[in-house]
Amino acid sequence: MKKFKFKKIYDDNLTAKIISLVIAIFFWSYVMGVENPTETMTIRNVRVNFENVESLENKGLILINQADQFVNIKVSGKKNELNKLKEGSVLATVDLKGFGVGDSRAMVSTRFESNPGNIQVENVTPRDVLVSIDKVITKEMAVKIDTLGTPVENYIVGEISTTSPNVKIKGPKATLDKVRGLVSTIDISDKKESFTISNPVKAVDENGDELVNIEAVPNVINISVPIFQTVIKPIELKTKGNLPTLLNIKSYDINPSTITLKVLNDVKIPQNITTEEVDLSAINKNTSIKLKLNIPDGLVPIDETIEYKLNLLLDNYAIRRVEIKKSQIEFVNLPDGLKLKENEINDTYFVDLKGPEDLVTTLDAGNLSFICDLGNAHLGLQRYEIILQSKDANLSLNNPVTIDLNMEEDSLNNNIGDNNENNNNNNVDENDNNDIEN
Repeated sequence: MKKFKFKKIYDDNLTAKIISLVIAIFFWSYVMGVENPTETMTIRNVRVNFENVESLENKGLILINQADQFVNIKVSGKKNELNKLKEGSVLATVDLKGFGVGDSRAMVSTRFESNPGNIQVENVTPRDVLVSIDKVITKEMAVKIDTLGTPVENYIVGEISTTSPNVKIKGPKATLDKVRGLVSTIDISDKKESFTISNPVKAVDENGDELVNIEAVPNVINISVPIFQTVIKPIELKTKGNLPTLLNIKSYDINPSTITLKVLNDVKIPQNITTEEVDLSAINKNTSIKLKLNIPDGLVPIDETIEYKLNLLLDNYAIRRVEIKKSQIEFVNLPDGLKLKENEINDTYFVDLKGPEDLVTTLDAGNLSFICDLGNAHLGLQRYEIILQSKDANLSLNNPVTIDLNMEEDSLNNNIGDNNENNNNNNVDENDNNDIEN
């Protein structure tokens, strides 16, 4: 009888335990459903990573739309597990293996960086992204060196050089087809000394805008920039010989009249630059002559293409014999004690005038004036030259003109001198007598 009671108690305890467990599970499920419910969450702006890029490179292809693309990923799971998700826990990828040239839509795959537990991906927005692939090509192009600014005043930039005048560029065919040039830009503002600089190279389109996704080899080049001082000097004409008879230079000019030079080294800079001698004896008419310049070593023309020309305008000269009167001759510098025998001077003389034809043929001989310098005169007959006094430098005597003049003593001046001497002697005697009397 007692044994039966023990079994009954045991059965009652087991039933109670089972009931308690069921109740506990119920309450646990209730609590978990209320306190840790299943929720959804959207992770926004997840960057899409492209995988197997090397598979494109192995085929000579390249992904050209490498700008960041983003998707939104919706996940679901228990609240406490979702709360544990960190930035970057969910990855979005596109596998490029098997893609070829052209534009395609590629499905975005997702995965968790670590074990997500019971979190699941519900959807991805957008589900696919654009993939643009192009063939990789290589070109070699010359580099153009551009400059910004200007050097210090009176300084210029010489011929810029680089160790890499040509550069290879590599990139998508569609992009390289847009390349119109390679440029490297240097700043020369306020420079006065030569310098060398390492500068990047960039590919530009027809508008001068830089193109991306292009690899340049080398991408940095060494550039040498020579800076020279400049000077501006007048040109001086040098001649030899004389113009043919009855020709004269009416006017001339050198065009351009100055030359701009760059100074290569520490050289003495002349006041002007002379021309090689122009032979006047070979010129018989108005002409334009190309000039050669004598430029010292160490100086170089800024522009060696400029031609320097001498423009000559000639006058036809004429010779005309005219008669002049002795009244037109002024005698000057006659020494004291001499007198010109004016009664022996001819009333008229003939002289040959030379000058521009229009001047010589129309002048009035009566308006001419001459000077005869008697500074070296002495007693007796002597020949003296007369000099034309003309306001027009183009008018001259064709040949020297001399006249015979006779000099005699000027007795009047001599008597006056003797009297003055006697008076002086008398004054001396009187002074001496006064001294004796005293």
